[in-house]
Amino acid sequence: MKTFVIQGKSSKGRLIPAQSYGYSAIEAVEYSNWFCREQVYDYVFVGAPKAIYYNYLKSNYVPIGSVEFVLEWLKLKGINSVSPLNIPQELWKFCEREICLVNNLMELNGEWMVKDRNRIKSSHNGGLRLPQNIQGNYFATKWIDNVVSEWRVFVIDKKVRGIRCYSGDEWILPNKDYINAIVDTYDKRCYTLDVMVQDDGHTEIVELHDFFACGLYGFEDYAVLPKMWITTINELLKGGK
Repeated sequence: MKTFVIQGKSSKGRLIPAQSYGYSAIEAVEYSNWFCREQVYDYVFVGAPKAIYYNYLKSNYVPIGSVEFVLEWLKLKGINSVSPLNIPQELWKFCEREICLVNNLMELNGEWMVKDRNRIKSSHNGGLRLPQNIQGNYFATKWIDNVVSEWRVFVIDKKVRGIRCYSGDEWILPNKDYINAIVDTYDKRCYTLDVMVQDDGHTEIVELHDFFACGLYGFEDYAVLPKMWITTINELLKGGK
């Protein structure tokens, strides 16, 4: 039986989920146990310093919390780093905007969306006007102004299991065929795909994420969520796809 280790915070003398998706994990556990008519999942809260993680490192535990929370758990399991997916190179053909890999942001001019290639969180991630003398290992995409909506697509085993608008006009939908082509192309079991819709109707990739510390934006398929969390952690523990 898998047990979800949910990052907690103290509230009125008790622990509650530190993130909204922690509440979704609890609901998913309770739904699955109700649907199966037996206990198939359980959950615990962890709100103490990281030393407490040592109590939850067996193979039946799955962490749910912030990027830092999950990465610390993985580190204690021997996975010292997890690189961001950004836009994998095999998916660049689906992008019309310019994409660059650079070691110094002095190499670029204009407005760019910049992401670290080695760390999921970095002080230099975000929209920047370049050039700037910042060295590192960066993934950069040309900034786009005419975005009217942005969507998160939830994918597992080559199937889209949900799509939620997280910014802009939720009546302006992304191109279904475009999304399905990406899903058919990308060989990874579980991830989220963020896409934007421009004012001319064009759909474009924003970025991809491994399915941990991801906002759900109302995606609440309780039959699927546990599988997505479990699959992601299992794949990361194997060190690859």
